[in-house]
Amino acid sequence: MVNVRLSFQYKAGDIVFVDATSGLDRSDVKLVHLVRPSPLGGLPLADMILTREDEKTFTFGLELLKSILPANAFHGGGADAGLRIFMTDDCDGGRKSLASVWAASILLLCVFHILQAGYGMGIIKLSIYIDPNY
Repeated sequence: MVNVRLSFQYKAGDIVFVDATSGLDRSDVKLVHLVRPSPLGGLPLADMILTREDEKTFTFGLELLKSILPANAFHGGGADAGLRIFMTDDCDGGRKSLASVWAASILLLCVFHILQAGYGMGIIKLSIYIDPNY
């Protein structure tokens, strides 16, 4: 098995996709995926199971993740350096905790969530044309 945090060093290795999924069971736990792109597809860096999506819980999970990372993680920069770019969903607690744990990183919001918010507010109108000859 290959350690993803250490092995794949290429241009796309500077970004991590962070996505939280909720509503998985009756107690509404959240599953947070941290995934790194590669020519093979998305490679998992870590998964966190959280009881809440607030900043305190996210920060605790990320600090715990930092504590188990090896000294040469993230292209030799170490756990404290983190990666340059995190692309996240629209979870405020997760975004604030990423900004506090890895302050030098850039936080991007996923385009899907921007479009979803615009559609929900009525700013973006979608129309689908189906070709009857297709």
